[in-house]
Amino acid sequence: MRIRIITATLAGIVVAAAATPSFAQSYGPSNFGAFTYPSHSCGAAPVVPIRQRNMTSVLSVDDYNREVDAYNSRLQVYSDCIRTYVEGARNDSETIRRKAEEASATLESQPRVPR
Repeated sequence: MRIRIITATLAGIVVAAAATPSFAQSYGPSNFGAFTYPSHSCGAAPVVPIRQRNMTSVLSVDDYNREVDAYNSRLQVYSDCIRTYVEGARNDSETIRRKAEEASATLESQPRVPR
């Protein structure tokens, strides 16, 4: 019974620690998940409209222009999403680099003791 309580308590601490952002010093967005680094969630890139060879009527030109306008709008949304993801990834990389430097500094400050 006592082991179950200790195990449950430790499991709760691990979950709480995983959910607590240890990268609070980072400025800007972050992409860190609980256990894995996520892919972007921007969806697929928009598909470029195909221009018809024989656009002879005003209607077909107008239709194509509407497709191009819609594509450009979707591309802008997709582009903004990817840029935000990349900014978060760069912030996360900087956080990792800073934490690694901090860890390395603690090791370097420890003297070697001969036997």
